[in-house]
Amino acid sequence: MITKSTFFKEQGIDTNQHSNSPPQDESKVWKEFKSGSKEAFFRIYINYVNVLYNYGRKIIHDKDLVEDCIQDLFIEIWESREKLSDTNSIKYYLLKAMRIKIFKELNKKNKHLDKNALSENYDFNIVFSYEVELINEQLSAEQKEKLSKVLGKLSHGKK
Repeated sequence: MITKSTFFKEQGIDTNQHSNSPPQDESKVWKEFKSGSKEAFFRIYINYVNVLYNYGRKIIHDKDLVEDCIQDLFIEIWESREKLSDTNSIKYYLLKAMRIKIFKELNKKNKHLDKNALSENYDFNIVFSYEVELINEQLSAEQKEKLSKVLGKLSHGKK
């Protein structure tokens, strides 16, 4: 799991003091954080770091990438706190930000792949299961039967 970041120590926050702080109104904590409260920021970190870690690991199994994304996410929200929008749910705000962060990092890692590696004329052989083939045959037979009935109702001149 994530350990308490040296970031908080660098900011002069006593990480042992707030470990078991009682939950508060989220919008109030968020506003305090946006106003520059280091204690509110640390409270947010303590309350959600494990939630973000577990969520990140569900998206990708690379624990180092997940931990890096969490660290980067908290540093970024601290640095841009005054510009962040208000929220009634810090948890959902952070989860959405975490998902975006992970996908951006994955895109950066995958940019080295040659996007033109496959020829545009490459034929993919798609093999459907027997059930899919059977369903398609039945649908085709039904459509042919309906078409025959409709054509049978037409006069000879319209056929």
